[in-house]
Amino acid sequence: QKLVAFEGTFEVLFQIIKKEGSGDGRDDQAIVVLDCLALLAILLKGNVLNQNYFRETDCMQYIAPLITVTGSDLWFLTEKKMQCLAASLNLIECLVQSTNSSTVSNQQVLRKLGIPQKVLQLGLSRVNSVLIRSRALRTLAGLLHAQPENHYLLATTSMTVGTDQSTQPKMPLTPSKALLQSCTADQPALSRLLRVTLSSTSYFERSSALRAFGSYLFQNADGQLALVSTLTPVPVDDSAQLDTLPIGRQLIAAMMHYQDDPLRAWFSSLLLSYMVRDNEEAQNFLLKIPFDLPTDEGNLVLLRERLRSLLSLLIQDKSVQPIAVVGYLRFACLWISHCPRAVEYFYEDPTTISFLVEAIIQPTGDLHIRGLCALFFALSFLHTDDPKLKNTLHGLISHRIGTDKFSEKLRELRKSMAFMAAEQGNEPEKQEIAVDETSFDQLDRSVLFYDYGFTLFFKEVYDETLREIKYSGQQQSPLKQIHRSSQKTNQRQADEIKQLKKQLDIQAKELEIYKLQTRNFQQQVDTLKSLPSSPARGLALNEDAQSSPSSSPSGSAAGPPPGRSAREADLEREVLELRLALETRNEQQKATASADHELQQQYDSMVRSYALLESALQQKTAELAQAKTQAQSHSGGSLRGVASPEGESGSGSGSEALLAELEQLRVRNDQLSHEKRSLESRAREEKEHLLRQLAAAHAQVQAQAARAEAGQMGSAAVGSISLEELATLRAELEAARHANAELQQKLTTANQEYTSLEAEQEELLVCLATTELENSTLKAKLQQEV
Repeated sequence: QKLVAFEGTFEVLFQIIKKEGSGDGRDDQAIVVLDCLALLAILLKGNVLNQNYFRETDCMQYIAPLITVTGSDLWFLTEKKMQCLAASLNLIECLVQSTNSSTVSNQQVLRKLGIPQKVLQLGLSRVNSVLIRSRALRTLAGLLHAQPENHYLLATTSMTVGTDQSTQPKMPLTPSKALLQSCTADQPALSRLLRVTLSSTSYFERSSALRAFGSYLFQNADGQLALVSTLTPVPVDDSAQLDTLPIGRQLIAAMMHYQDDPLRAWFSSLLLSYMVRDNEEAQNFLLKIPFDLPTDEGNLVLLRERLRSLLSLLIQDKSVQPIAVVGYLRFACLWISHCPRAVEYFYEDPTTISFLVEAIIQPTGDLHIRGLCALFFALSFLHTDDPKLKNTLHGLISHRIGTDKFSEKLRELRKSMAFMAAEQGNEPEKQEIAVDETSFDQLDRSVLFYDYGFTLFFKEVYDETLREIKYSGQQQSPLKQIHRSSQKTNQRQADEIKQLKKQLDIQAKELEIYKLQTRNFQQQVDTLKSLPSSPARGLALNEDAQSSPSSSPSGSAAGPPPGRSAREADLEREVLELRLALETRNEQQKATASADHELQQQYDSMVRSYALLESALQQKTAELAQAKTQAQSHSGGSLRGVASPEGESGSGSGSEALLAELEQLRVRNDQLSHEKRSLESRAREEKEHLLRQLAAAHAQVQAQAARAEAGQMGSAAVGSISLEELATLRAELEAARHANAELQQKLTTANQEYTSLEAEQEELLVCLATTELENSTLKAKLQQEV
């Protein structure tokens, strides 16, 4: 297949198709077209490499003409034309299978080519072939699967059904208006799709419409909430038709009338299950919706009460068709999955447990109903937050029903032919089947009861239930309890991550819408450029004429060239204006980006400067702390030695460090003043003591001299005593004078240190004022930059 595809087979086949009339020619030509389309489908189905090559070589653009139907073909399709249309739709379906890794890229390219609109036209118009309508709806399901832009297209499209001009989709409608609009001439595409699902006479067409509806709601939380909101009752006239109600009210009415049309009730139940699947917000919102408008007495009945009563009626009434019961049980299981509030509400009625247990343990009856009742019971046990209810359900499973018997009911359902057929992905037969009482035996139950997605859901719940029942029956050790708590924490974190992903998806959708608008604008520009008479070429000539007038053929750049109409000149002017607008926008974006870059660089520079200043302040604080330690361990002279470096480097410090240093200087000043006063006091005391000694010595010398003169002592003895005492007194006097000189020197040194400290204090005050001014300027600049 790879060798054939890369030899240019795709291009050759489409050339042959075009040459043979694209299916619109004779019967023999249509046979050749069918063979080419069959070969294309063989080369593309399941072959990702060939699909990538098919997409990158722009071969998808040749598909659109093959599925275009206009005029009388809508009403009178020939057999060969129908076969060509079916083969073309099958080719598109090969490109959008959910199992392909290239499906997303293929969906995006097909959307740009307008393929979804054409497929929607074939599926919901009055084409006189149920096979083509059904095929188109199945192909539409592949185009809608996990594709938000196509979801938006379907939600905002309206169609006029019933006239020759009806087949072209009309856009846009807001999703809310499209959902609530009644079935008038301009009918929303979603309402038309619902009508086909509930009322078509072909089962194959109804199942295809159901698949398209499910693909629209898959990973579309906004669409699910919008449809759930239509379940709210609205005032209607008694004579109003069912088709005039909103989508949600039509589904509820069909489900409640399960006796009249069980197949219609089954389709309604599945549509409701798609609306609440994997959407906790929609599940909880369903619990608050009223069933009908308040009566005159003010009584209000909620929808949840009717749905709970309906569960009991369907299971206990043996005359109900199993298809209606299976459909409702599928909806109920998806409603309570991961929704504890819904579980608790169902079991507020004590009869719920009794009739569920009876339905599970009964030996006769439909095995699908027994198995789905067991599934509902298992989901209730898994997803309830009420410990009392959980213990009750576990006791019923373990003792009343029996663990082995409960597991057996689930295994019977899993091994049934219907379940196994859906598990293998078997599809319904491509044939028209009338829906009446005699046709139920003709329908394949594997298609009616289950689909592939539900089988995956069932198997996941089945395995988890068996583990949970076995785990709950054992005595939990502390290690197991910790593991259990960890699992709950992980689940809660996973839910939070899921909510964040939803928010990101919403933002991504808004971004995609903006991109779509931008691409539409660019397409308009390209369309104007490609109009006849080459406006783009005329624009280029005008630009050349403006840049070099001498090279212009007409010799003048003003006015349109000869032979050009005013309309063409206007188109050239519009194209020029659009180009100038685009260039201006690009330049503005570049200038904005450059300014942002420069501003970011300035901001980063200021942040670095601020970090350096903070580092310097911290360093200065450490130095001052070290100086304080040294000041406590050294004398006043050492204090001065520490203070000088601080004063010399204070100009580069911050205001906080300078204030701390100034406080230390004030402490030193007080200490030196105290020492000065102590020295002065000590000097005065010593001076007074010396003066008293000198006065006493002088008085003693005068007294001895007087006694000597009076002859009371001998001359030798007097002279000897007087000379020794006089020498002693002179020595003491000299020592006192020397001590007084030292005290005077200490006082002078203290005065000098005090003067020096005052000078340093003045310098620090100046530095402090300068630093505060610089800090104020820097902070103002930083605030301005931020």
